[in-house]
Amino acid sequence: MKNIFKKALFLSLISSALINTSHSEELSSSKIENEKQVITNYITNKYNIKNNDARNIVDNVYYYSKEKSLDPTLVLGMIEKESSFNKNAVGNGSIGLMQIIPKYHKPLINNKISKNGGSLKDIDNNIDVGTSILKEKIHEGYFGKIIRT
Repeated sequence: MKNIFKKALFLSLISSALINTSHSEELSSSKIENEKQVITNYITNKYNIKNNDARNIVDNVYYYSKEKSLDPTLVLGMIEKESSFNKNAVGNGSIGLMQIIPKYHKPLINNKISKNGGSLKDIDNNIDVGTSILKEKIHEGYFGKIIRT
């Protein structure tokens, strides 16, 4: 888990340096769009992901991070570590970008999927469920005192 947070911190520092501000400040929409484009280009180039998919990932990360009061660079770092931005990633019972393990989160998944349709391999569903789990785990103190939102 510590490596995930190191990677997230790295992405956060890069992101903040690019726009010369932090996420805790109110950002103008043009600065946010610039940041999203830089991150989209990074994902597209480094992981050979289609630009439309990379932008969809970034847009969903920002949307659900804001909804759940999470730093989007933390979520992006977790996605990078867990699936290398591969929306079809599977392994040891885990699915999608955020490598969600359905057997541990059935009620949450059923609730989100019944509202949105689709599956956990869908970018929006996976990030919605994954950020809900992350927010819950942070609130429970699962990660200790590493981060607090």
